[in-house]
Amino acid sequence: MQLSNPLPSRSVTFLAIALCILTLGCQKSEERVATFPVSGKVLKGGAPINYATIVFHPVNASDTATEKPRGITNPDGTFQLTTYDGNDGAPAGSYQVTIQQWLTEKPEEGPKNRLKEKYSDPKTSPLTATISEGSNDALTFSVD
Repeated sequence: MQLSNPLPSRSVTFLAIALCILTLGCQKSEERVATFPVSGKVLKGGAPINYATIVFHPVNASDTATEKPRGITNPDGTFQLTTYDGNDGAPAGSYQVTIQQWLTEKPEEGPKNRLKEKYSDPKTSPLTATISEGSNDALTFSVD
């Protein structure tokens, strides 16, 4: 006669249930706002900027935890914004825009932002955008 101990099986079941409850309890509840397609181009001295990070900071954000629309420029300087899911755009509204281009020329030095510091902070960036319902595909940002 073989005796089996049900304790390990129950422990594994309890652990699996606890993990599911914990995972559900820790999920961020977010209320998604309608987004609209946003694309454009970033230029420096008339030339496209590649691999720059562009972030739209809502001007009238009531919650600092609100998702910020963001994108990365392609080698031709073009970008598409994402707020929740790939290239879904941005909610309608007014934004301060920040742009950073972190590149590494020498591995021993680490990456450096190749754009002026004023473009890194929404409080100092002169760049703004207004997103309207519908397609917003003619945005061009020029930095010095």
